[in-house]
Amino acid sequence: MVNISEIAVTFNSKTSRYGGHLYKQGKHITGTLYAAASGNLTALTITKNTAVDGLSIAEASIYFCEVATVSGNPFNLAASKYTMVGISPVRTTTSSGTTTTSGPCLAFYDGSNTVIYAYKGTTGTMTNYFSDMVIDYVTA
Repeated sequence: MVNISEIAVTFNSKTSRYGGHLYKQGKHITGTLYAAASGNLTALTITKNTAVDGLSIAEASIYFCEVATVSGNPFNLAASKYTMVGISPVRTTTSSGTTTTSGPCLAFYDGSNTVIYAYKGTTGTMTNYFSDMVIDYVTA
């Protein structure tokens, strides 16, 4: 029998509501995280020219926001490279109204910690944000 261990998650201080769990069983990482924020979370911009493992980008730019960090590299990612590790249904509010959509959930290993990014959409500006992230990834 393979042991199941929980991966400790630290949520971004700009989130007002958050929760969830990540688990690792052998090489398989699964879990569900959620985060909500009021105000404009810092956006990560991914363009068509950005290499992302497991993802092909058709739009000129798509946006993500940093939701959580985990210590170390439990996903066994290459340093300084974005990798799709799940999906991220999201509801955002902008000056144009509220939008519900879904997109990829990314992870990025910076050499000491792994940052988890939730999909934000095709606009970088928002006043409210809510995302559920479903993580399902098999490490190398």
